[in-house]
Amino acid sequence: MSHNQEMVLGKVEYETATQGSFLDEVLNQTIHFYLEGLRKHRAPTAEEWLAEFLTCWSRYIAMFGPLIKHPKFAAELEWRLTYHFQDEAIPRMRYLQRSSMMTKHVPLRLMMQDGQPRLPLTGIVVGPCRHKEISRISVGDLLRTCGYSVDQVKVSVTQIPYQMV
Repeated sequence: MSHNQEMVLGKVEYETATQGSFLDEVLNQTIHFYLEGLRKHRAPTAEEWLAEFLTCWSRYIAMFGPLIKHPKFAAELEWRLTYHFQDEAIPRMRYLQRSSMMTKHVPLRLMMQDGQPRLPLTGIVVGPCRHKEISRISVGDLLRTCGYSVDQVKVSVTQIPYQMV
């Protein structure tokens, strides 16, 4: 896993036993850090320390929540880049209206490779959706638009069925 203040790149964990161990460790570290802060008087009052602690903790935990998925999705072998939205990202934020909700994202600044902006992609799996094949073709077109060849990046479709809720 690699990370800085704003982003975490991590492998998604699908195994419930490993998820449980991770959450136990987070809970133990949370309690230890909070109690140590009280003991060392990291803030003038317990209430002020609680406010500081919760601000820090909520940012930390929000970065790792998306790295836990249901075991039924294990075949995806997904990695996720999570980003903590901050005020300075607001001017760069982009919005997409989808069929059931509006989503927001901050465009990435891509790495350069051979003079071209590139992410180190080797494969993309189109997730469960209503029109998998059309989405697969569109992802392939997007990759070609960005200078990737079909030999560089394999685009496949998940075997997990789409379920409309």
